[in-house]
Amino acid sequence: MSEPTLKFKVHLSGAQEVPPVASENESKLTLEFSHDFSHVDYCLSIDDPSDVTAAHLHQAAAGNNGPVVAPLSVNQSDDKVCDTLRNEDLTNGLVTIAQLYQLIKDGLLYANVHTNSNPDGELRGQIFF
Repeated sequence: MSEPTLKFKVHLSGAQEVPPVASENESKLTLEFSHDFSHVDYCLSIDDPSDVTAAHLHQAAAGNNGPVVAPLSVNQSDDKVCDTLRNEDLTNGLVTIAQLYQLIKDGLLYANVHTNSNPDGELRGQIFF
């Protein structure tokens, strides 16, 4: 039996937003789940973070918008932020990192970066298994 896929890399762009947003900015997100699903380490890189106000993981299929399920750390003066999500960081009815992982398997998780210029979201990337 093979080990489960625990690491994901996602490219975020304005074209993936719903509706699409014209943005020259781009972002990359890596997620790495612990083998026991007690936490997930992530790094979020944003080409130009100066206008960024927030970033989140959202629950919805590609082409749809959905509720926030976990916050992601951002810093307007640093183009790469790495942090860890634990069970207590989850929202919207999710209580375990394993449930977050299941959303990826089901095609129902995306990352979104919000800016002053586009408060509903400027950069988006669906996380695929």
